[in-house]
Amino acid sequence: MINMKHLVYLFIFLTGVFLCSCNKTNDPPMKQPLPIQEQFVIESCSIDTSNEYLMTQCSAFSRRCYVVNAIDDYPSDNLGFSEAYYNIDFSSYTVLLYYRLHTWELETYRYSYYYDLSNNSYNWLIQLGLGINVDSILNSRIFSRFAIKVKKIPLNSDIIANDEVYDI
Repeated sequence: MINMKHLVYLFIFLTGVFLCSCNKTNDPPMKQPLPIQEQFVIESCSIDTSNEYLMTQCSAFSRRCYVVNAIDDYPSDNLGFSEAYYNIDFSSYTVLLYYRLHTWELETYRYSYYYDLSNNSYNWLIQLGLGINVDSILNSRIFSRFAIKVKKIPLNSDIIANDEVYDI
């Protein structure tokens, strides 16, 4: 037999279920992962810190992202580009380049590439696992280029590239 006490408990239970389900949204995630079509081998070279010209030139590249939509868009970066960079169908793909002037050796790295709906930008995050700090051993810096090939990015799109260090 159902009495008033059972109805109150049922009402409380159904109210709890309703309130818990109200918190769910069908909004898409703000960061939508995008595929990386190809990761190029990281190119690096050691630079003597006493070479002011080369240090200045490489410093100008450091922590900058270059968007390559045609062969002529490749910058002159002192590292050169292999054939793999030129055998790309630029009507379908874009190459993103990111440079870093640093004092440590890379142990490992990983990339994430996504579209951020909150600011309508393409984002490339380079996560770096660091090794030995060469500055204390040598009077030099290491100049590195990171590169990925992605599906064609529309012209005038905002592109953000950053690096961050993680524990290995």
